Formats: sequence, structure tokens, C-alpha cells
Amino acid sequence: MRIISSIATALVCVVLTSPMQAQVTDVIRGRVTGPDSLPLQGVNVRATSYQGAVAKTTTTDKSGRFTIVFINGEGDYWLDFIKLGFAPRRFEIKKIGDEEVMIADTRMSSTIATLDAVNVEAQRSRALPNRNAAGVDVGGGERSLTNSGLAPDQAGNLAAMAAMVAGIQLVPGLDGASDVYSMLGLSGDQNNTTFNGLGSAVSALPPDILATTSIAP
Repeated sequence: MRIISSIATALVCVVLTSPMQAQVTDVIRGRVTGPDSLPLQGVNVRATSYQGAVAKTTTTDKSGRFTIVFINGEGDYWLDFIKLGFAPRRFEIKKIGDEEVMIADTRMSSTIATLDAVNVEAQRSRALPNRNAAGVDVGGGERSLTNSGLAPDQAGNLAAMAAMVAGIQLVPGLDGASDVYSMLGLSGDQNNTTFNGLGSAVSALPPDILATTSIAP
């Protein structure tokens, strides 16, 4: 009876202590640095066990360090490092012998493209017109048109007279059509002509007419 009791007690001790001895905790620690060897904060670190595919994640602190703990670990893991502006890193880490902590230091490379130096050249600021001066158009509004500078055969041609203003281009008429002018790339059919305040289709004036002609862009 005594012998049987002793054997039973020994068996119970073996059964109770075996699970505790099989439980192994894997600790993965590391430090992540950038291409300039400075620590990287906020790097997303993910560790995935090789066989069980159990994943755990963490982020690096201001010193670039991280720690991941696996209870009942396998000793074999894939590590992924991700941070915006840097190339992702992935490698495998295995436990060698009975080491308690596995070290997984890594360095990440930048994916930000560095551009060559650019020389910017521009005209200096032009002098602003004197808004207190009389007769100075500072708003680009209505401007008078004259026949001065036109060929005699163009005298009185409203489109030719308008084309004497900077920024306006003469568009000659085709197949007997009247000449038109273009401003800011707009076609000539978007121009409106008024005569004494009323809409008109007048495209030319007699050269000797006594009238005031102007354009309002």
C-alpha cells in the first residue's frame, strides 16, 4: 500500500508540473533607426508567428524602441516594419538556444525623392500707377480708339482700331466678312458693338465722321 501511494503521488506531480515547464515566453525587442542613424518614432511593428500565424502589433517610442511578448511562443517569427515615407522592411527572426530575449534591430530607408536645385527667375515688380493722377486708367476699363497708326485703307475699321490696344488681336474676315477682334482668346462673335447705347452691327465708320469711339474690355 505504501509503495502504490508513493507511485501515485509521483505521477500526480509529473502531470501537474509538465504544462508549467512547457510554457515558454518569447520576448522580441528592437530599435528602429532611419537612414541618418537617428531613432524613428511611430513605426508600426507587426510580429507574426511562423507556424500559428498569431500576429501582434506595436509602435516604436521616441527612442525608436519596441517590445512584443508572446506567451507559449514558437521561437520563429516574421517581423514587418511600416512607416509613411520609408520603405517597408520584413525579415524573419528565430530563437537560438535558450535565449530569453530576441533582438530585432533594423534600419529603414527613406522613399522621399530628393529633387535637384531649381533656379527661379522672374521680372521685378512693376511700378504701380498713381491713382491720384488725372486721366490715368488704372482699372483697364474703357479706352478711346483712334485712326492714328492705321493705314489709310483701314481708317474707320472698328476691329483694326481695337487691335491697336494691347492684348487685342485683329482677326481678318474671310470671304467678304467683316474683320473682328479677339481678346483673351475669345472668338470675335462674342464681341458686342453699341451705337449711341443701342446694339448695332456696325463694323466700320466713315473716316471723316465726328464721333467718339471707345472699347470697354
